Amino acid sequence: FLTEKRNWNFAALDTMPAESLVAGALRKLLRQKKWIAIEKSRPASAIVLPPTWEEYLKLLSSKERGKIGLRTRRLEKKYEVRIRKCEQEADIAPFLQALYDLHGKHWQLRGSAGTLHVPERRQFYGELSRLLLKRGRLELWVLELRGNIVAAQFGFRHGSTAFSLQEGFDPDY
Repeated sequence: FLTEKRNWNFAALDTMPAESLVAGALRKLLRQKKWIAIEKSRPASAIVLPPTWEEYLKLLSSKERGKIGLRTRRLEKKYEVRIRKCEQEADIAPFLQALYDLHGKHWQLRGSAGTLHVPERRQFYGELSRLLLKRGRLELWVLELRGNIVAAQFGFRHGSTAFSLQEGFDPDY
């Protein structure tokens, strides 16, 4: 495609993981063609997780473990806390709606609409959620305080890596 469509001067592939097979093949092609390539990397929203929460906690410093415990106890003292994962198709629509609402509320305070108000994007997230759920890879979570969803996170899992794609939270909390 790049060699046939020569009506371009610049290509920015800013979401391609550097370690992907496609990136490797593209590097090889660019070297063969003697084309200029500039690579930059930045932190991604992906973390490789150990198999259990306990193992993850052991990776943290004692200070960070203490913060998690303190903040969890403080939250549970003040609110009835419930963390839920989307595990059935019936939960997708309400969980996504909470994500859209919370994301929008956060960005409205900054004078922007955010990115999740576009109908096509919402359709994409709905279709992707159903597909990922069927494959056991959906990471759609909500945090409820006193029965109200105040935070939502959308992502997916591949092996032991969780990818975070979008979040929303109630700024009042």
